[in-house]
Amino acid sequence: MFRNRWIWKTLVILIVANVFWWIYSGWGVITLHADKMPISKVVREIERQGHVMVRTDLDPETPVTMDVKRVPLAEALEVLSATTDTRWRLTYLAGPDKTTVNAALSTWVAGKRPDNWKFYGGFGGRFMENNTNSDDDDPLPTDPRHDVWKVTAPSDGLLQSYFADGAHLVNATFAVPESWNPAIKSAPSEGELRKVVSKLISAANGDLEPVFMISQMRRRGPRDGGDQPRQNFAGGDQRWMENLPPELKGQADQIKAAFDQLKDLPDDQRRAKLAEIRQQFFNNPDMQARMIARMERRDSFKTPEQRLQRYKNYVSQKKAKTGQ
Repeated sequence: MFRNRWIWKTLVILIVANVFWWIYSGWGVITLHADKMPISKVVREIERQGHVMVRTDLDPETPVTMDVKRVPLAEALEVLSATTDTRWRLTYLAGPDKTTVNAALSTWVAGKRPDNWKFYGGFGGRFMENNTNSDDDDPLPTDPRHDVWKVTAPSDGLLQSYFADGAHLVNATFAVPESWNPAIKSAPSEGELRKVVSKLISAANGDLEPVFMISQMRRRGPRDGGDQPRQNFAGGDQRWMENLPPELKGQADQIKAAFDQLKDLPDDQRRAKLAEIRQQFFNNPDMQARMIARMERRDSFKTPEQRLQRYKNYVSQKKAKTGQ
C-alpha cells in the first residue's frame, strides 16, 4: 500500500511538471493558420498568443494567408509583414501620462504622424548589427525587446538624449512629445532594451506603451535639412559603428572619414559625395550578402501567388525600361 502511494505521488508530480513545462515552453510562441483571414483577426491572435500589443495602419479587412506553428514572435511578425508587403517595427511610445500616449497611438494607427512628437529611430538596423539567430545561414531577426542596450549617460542627462543615443544601438523606435523632456537623475545600467526603457520612464514619472507596428511601406521624403550631414559624427554615429559586426567596421571607418570631408563642401558637391558614400557602403560584399539573405528569407514567406505577381511586375518594369 505504502509503495503504491509513492508511485501515485511520483506520477502526479511528473504530470504536473510536464504541464508546467508545456505552458512555459509555449509561452509567447505563435501558432496561426490563416487562409485569407482579415488582418484584424490575425493581429488579435498574435496579441493573444504573444502577450504583446500589435497595431497596423492597413485596412482591417486586408486578407492574410500565412501558416506558422510554434514560432517566436519575431518570426510570426516577419511572416505577416512579408505576406502583406509591410514592415514591422517595435516602437516605445512614452509621455507624461496614459492619455497622451493613447492619443498619439490612435493618430499613428490612422496613418498620420502625431503632431508635435519626436521619433528617434536610426541605424540600429537589422542589416547592420549582429542581432540575428546564431545560425549564420538564418538571417531572421530576433525579438528586439531583448536587444542589449549599452547605456551611456548623455551630458545633459535628458530623456530624449537617451533615446537619440539608443536609436543607434537597438532595433527600436522611441516616440515622445517634443515638449516632454525630463531630466534623468542617474543612468540605468546596461541590460535588455525592455528593462532599460522601463527604468528610464519610471525615473521620468511618465507612462510607456511598447507597440509592434505593422506599417505600409511608403517612400520616404527628404529629411529636415535635406542631405546635410551630421555635424557630430563622433556622437551617436560613432556608437552605432562600435556595435557593427567586425566584417563591416572597416567599411564604417572609411565612411566616417568621408563624412568628415563633407562639412565644408558646397551643397551640390556635398550631395554628390553623399550619394557616393551611400553607394560605397551598400556595395560592400558583406553588406550585400546580409541584404540578399534577408530578402530571400522574406520572399520565402510569401504565397505562390505573391511570388508570381512579383515576377510579373518585374517583367513589366523591365519591358517598360527597354521599350519593348
